[in-house]
Amino acid sequence: MDFSENYSYKFAEEVQSLHFGGSRGQVSLHTVVAYLKEGRETVNHCLCTVSECTRHDSPAVWAHLQKALQFVFEKCPYITTAHILTDSPTSQYRNKQIFYILTQLRDTFPSLKLVTWNYQESGHGKGAPDGIGAVVKRTADHQVKCGRDVGDFSTFLAVVRENIKNVEIKVVEEHEIIEKELLLPKDISPFKGTMLVHQVIWNSGSEFLEFRKLSCFLCLDKICEHEDKHMQLHKIYKSVVESAVQNIKVIPPSKRITVLSDVSIQYYNRNNNPSTSGTRKIIKSVKRLADVKFDWTNQTFINTQQKVSNGHEEAFLRFINERSFENTE
Repeated sequence: MDFSENYSYKFAEEVQSLHFGGSRGQVSLHTVVAYLKEGRETVNHCLCTVSECTRHDSPAVWAHLQKALQFVFEKCPYITTAHILTDSPTSQYRNKQIFYILTQLRDTFPSLKLVTWNYQESGHGKGAPDGIGAVVKRTADHQVKCGRDVGDFSTFLAVVRENIKNVEIKVVEEHEIIEKELLLPKDISPFKGTMLVHQVIWNSGSEFLEFRKLSCFLCLDKICEHEDKHMQLHKIYKSVVESAVQNIKVIPPSKRITVLSDVSIQYYNRNNNPSTSGTRKIIKSVKRLADVKFDWTNQTFINTQQKVSNGHEEAFLRFINERSFENTE
């Protein structure tokens, strides 16, 4: 499966400003070719999920993938093993969020026992999903050339469904992508060596994902025995309860909130005497705010208070003398 290039809405007749520089609306296309075993034969089914939301990040991948798996399970309800093959852009498929999504597929599809996600390296060339995207966009463009406007999502959907019979068209709503985004935890554990991964294996019998440098389908139920393929077992995410316990932050006494009017933090050395020694040990202690001004560390405050007090006393004495002089007159 793969994201195809977005389709831009077009009209049969366009003014020059729109044709060359218009901000056109777009449709996101995610194409899938599913190969299913029916008896001894392998049958392929083509699917294209379309959305007005043009996001291509991990939540969007999850929403499009769920539609694809629903389509597959409609064709074959008893699937226990799924092999997913994509390219490997880190913004879409090869990242820690996709690794987490791999562990959550069984919640929606309980019959799944084994899922592998296989990554192609860059420069792999075109594949079957690219052909689906080309057919969908070429069909819409052909209708535009025939005089039909494809200027909104509903028209695009009607055009491709009317004219393409061998490709199933499913719609992914924007709220479905937002829902998947809200389900992704913020503290997913990253895997060191993600850029070297070419196969990830999830097994219902293990709480760990297995990461491999190369794909191997002979050792799916055990650690790969072939040389230089196995990388590491990794627990990408624990249960909700375990994660919550890990995220509890114990506030140290020095960081606890206190009322400023009641306490003040005083720093003093081991002997409680002024010192310029570089080995002085700094300790936090709680002291009443009323006593801070008497401490040697607050000499600036004491000097300021003395100046203010002296000024007030002089003004008060001057006022008394003036009043006494007026009374004698």
